[in-house]
Amino acid sequence: MVYVKNKTALLIGKSLSTVAGVAGELHAAGMKIILGHTAADTKAALQIAAPLNAQMVVLTFDDPMMLDAELGAIGQVDMVIIAPGWFKAVSFLDSTPADWDAALHDNFEASVYTLRAAGKLLQMQERGGSILVLSSVAALSAHADLSVVATSLAALHVPARLAAVELAPHGVTVNVVAMGWLPDTWSADYLNADSQTLIEQAVPMQRLGRFADIASVCRLLASPDARYLTGAVLAVDGGYTLHKASTPAPSRKPSVI
Repeated sequence: MVYVKNKTALLIGKSLSTVAGVAGELHAAGMKIILGHTAADTKAALQIAAPLNAQMVVLTFDDPMMLDAELGAIGQVDMVIIAPGWFKAVSFLDSTPADWDAALHDNFEASVYTLRAAGKLLQMQERGGSILVLSSVAALSAHADLSVVATSLAALHVPARLAAVELAPHGVTVNVVAMGWLPDTWSADYLNADSQTLIEQAVPMQRLGRFADIASVCRLLASPDARYLTGAVLAVDGGYTLHKASTPAPSRKPSVI
């Protein structure tokens, strides 16, 4: 906790449920929170920001130049967390051009622009810092019905590594946190009494992840203890990806976020 107390975390993205969970844990650890969101998400972001006494910033994800200026005006930041938010469960053979366009626009393109702007912000501050891209273990192994979202997130790992190389001389680290099963909006249609038991049996640690687990890794990556760790993709999943293939996938109903 000592490494992050009184530091500032800027959380950006359309996955507001994930942002809310991680922001709450970081705030409890003593961090000041800034929420970057679209104009359309202002009402939802306000509900997250109010109990955390968080600053709110409206961002223009579709305009890289505007996004550079918006982030550049925020002020001192120690850690930037980017949380892509597009999700749809659809099989590869049933996926449509609209699915691919939406996933690549929201998860990949908008996140790349955000990563670029965040890198410029921390470089300009000349104080070092860390950038974390929240991804999913779906991007690390093949999962039924998740080919579109998995591809869009896996593609994001490449610019994250490139940014890590360019920003390293400035004391800025860039890492990817691949999250496992969480009680989040995207997983709601999978998690019933029967399927949750099945999922937990597939996790060596025998439970779903918690936002505290993700936030703990974020705090570590923002601390001096992780100053030599950059360009990594860390699976925070309780070991799920180690033997997931041996367990049948849980049933679900169609879900779109």
